[in-house]
Amino acid sequence: MPIYSQSPADYGRWDSSTGAWTAGNHYTGTGDLRLLTRFVVDLPQGAVINAATIEYTPVTSLLGVSLVVYGLDVDNAPAMVDGTSLLPPVDTVGPVPASTSTPVVADVASLVGAIVSRAGWAEGNSLTLLLANEGSLSREFASPLLTIDWSVPPEVFLAADPITLDVRVPGGTVSQEWVLHAEPVTLDLRVPDATLAGPVALAAEPVTLDLTVPDATMVGTGQAPAVHAEAILLDLTVPDALITISTPPPPPPPPWQDAVTSPAYQAALVARSAVIDTRVDVIDEQDVVIAQLGGPDATHPGIIGGTVTMDAGRDTRWTCSLSIDQADLIPTAPGDLLHPLSYNRVRIWWRILIDPATDQWVEVPCGTMYTAWPQVADDGTANPSVSVTGADAATLIARAQMTSSVTVGGMSIDAAVRAILSEAAPWATLDLDPTEHRLPAEYEAGEPGANPWKVCQELVARSSGLTLHVDRMGAVRLTTRTNPTSAPVAEWIEGHGCVMLDVSATVPFDQVRNRVVVESTATQDADGNDIEPVTATAAIDDPTHPLWVGHGHYYDERIETDAVTTQAQANDLAASTLAEKSALVEETEVVIAPHPHLEAGDVTQVSTARAGVSGARQVAAWSLTLGDTGGQRVTLNGRRDW
Repeated sequence: MPIYSQSPADYGRWDSSTGAWTAGNHYTGTGDLRLLTRFVVDLPQGAVINAATIEYTPVTSLLGVSLVVYGLDVDNAPAMVDGTSLLPPVDTVGPVPASTSTPVVADVASLVGAIVSRAGWAEGNSLTLLLANEGSLSREFASPLLTIDWSVPPEVFLAADPITLDVRVPGGTVSQEWVLHAEPVTLDLRVPDATLAGPVALAAEPVTLDLTVPDATMVGTGQAPAVHAEAILLDLTVPDALITISTPPPPPPPPWQDAVTSPAYQAALVARSAVIDTRVDVIDEQDVVIAQLGGPDATHPGIIGGTVTMDAGRDTRWTCSLSIDQADLIPTAPGDLLHPLSYNRVRIWWRILIDPATDQWVEVPCGTMYTAWPQVADDGTANPSVSVTGADAATLIARAQMTSSVTVGGMSIDAAVRAILSEAAPWATLDLDPTEHRLPAEYEAGEPGANPWKVCQELVARSSGLTLHVDRMGAVRLTTRTNPTSAPVAEWIEGHGCVMLDVSATVPFDQVRNRVVVESTATQDADGNDIEPVTATAAIDDPTHPLWVGHGHYYDERIETDAVTTQAQANDLAASTLAEKSALVEETEVVIAPHPHLEAGDVTQVSTARAGVSGARQVAAWSLTLGDTGGQRVTLNGRRDW
């Protein structure tokens, strides 16, 4: 029974109501949006599907999803080109449920079996599977893997009809009146309900079959010796037999999140002669790559330099500055690749060679950004130089001023953010984790002229432990902050072989607090009941603590909010704010060899006696110089002991 795994020929998002196809968009979406995967499959018509699974590796959280898989009920699924190859309505088989654990697995044996059993199916045809999310949240998945365990129907090998066997009996024996010769003889053998033990490769040379023959009879003289329901060995010759050998395709490359944890990648980061490159994808509004600057499939020469910055302390987390020397990329009209009104984005991929023998690279996405109008300089000597700056979707969202307040009373924080952004930026991709904190029953967010991104940030700030930002791929994310006690993802220890090139440290003491007061201005709770305002105070009351309020020195923080409706919420907000503000936080900057996979909040271990820095530090920001010799300046925050 052959078993093989197959990666898709097409993989992207398809709208089952309009037929719109978006290659490279790996978000399930909701409603009519499907993740479409087309596979070219070397299965004969009518093959028996013993087992078949499709496995998706989630890139984002699986909370709030309900997944099912359909099959496209056609003889040969079309390739997806320009969104016009698969127009609704379409006939499907299924659905079958998919798991909501990692990895996501669905049993698609029934779907694959139904498709390859169609009369028009032929070996080498394509089948298409559709992943649908019946939940309410969009989720991203890495390229899936289809695994099929199949066999040829038994009648292909042995049937109840007579077949001719050329039987060789080594040495030649005689049993009763049945004459068996050392030379080939012909037997008329009827094999009802015969079974074969294991797959058999039929060749022009003799092969051995482990054949079980229940109730077999032979046509000839005499009684056949011991052939009933027992295994016999036949030396079977099949003249001019054809052999088809199928080998599984190479496995697809792992998602970049997995690749950056590999020993080969980690070794390449600190290699003295690391081979580093940059690719810039230009992506249209449908998330389709329409041009590539540099890289193996380049449509234009690569950039000549630039920087990428990630700063978790700013509303716009991802920004870039790129240098280009191609005059044909200077925009002249809307629709040009780098014209701001084309609404194209640039996605920057930092690339490093990890295996020269196989030319294997790891590519890390470093932001997906909208570009400003390029700056052009021409001194008349060579090609004009073009400077392009970019910023993530938060910048465009902030420019869309609110025309009115948005009613979000009684909603959870994630639902309120979705309501605001769906109105202010309907084009934005939202991936918001569910939250439990609910707003009061009567709550209006924002006002005419307000910055919708700021309004959302203020809502998120009322629920401790959450962060709202745009991720590397350009999606708006609402997630839980990284736990500062998590295991370190990188270590920079002073000494031989350390990749730190420069270290500086400071403590912003003016941000320290020893008392926090929260005052609620809400008059109704989430269910519309009238309530009295609540107040909570948290203070450092430990006499042994350097910030003890008993010293008479107060460093106060006062928070007035109508997002808090219960005493428990007020107490929690006061306590969490005090815990954050009373810590002696040291801001450390290190210059290192590139580590572009670092995420905001990642925990690192830093130790340098000369600068007095030691212990766990969380990544707050970094700036990466693009190019084969570029370094990376990383800002880290961590607590010092009092």
